[in-house]
Amino acid sequence: MPGRQIVYWVVPLGDPPGNARGEQAWEILWYLRTYLWFVLLSPALLWIFRGARPRAAPVPRPDPGPELPLS
Repeated sequence: MPGRQIVYWVVPLGDPPGNARGEQAWEILWYLRTYLWFVLLSPALLWIFRGARPRAAPVPRPDPGPELPLS
């Protein structure tokens, strides 16, 4: 295995190299790669989410109508 392609087994940038015999083993690596990206990017996304201001206009609540007597 060339040295450059070994990086794909460690860093989740693309599909790692493989062959037909090991396809079942490396086929599920998309899940691990996606999970690792989520773990790596979650602190930055949380910082962006907390710093984002709501851009939606406040919507008035509808009138609930007249109050009904309790008894």
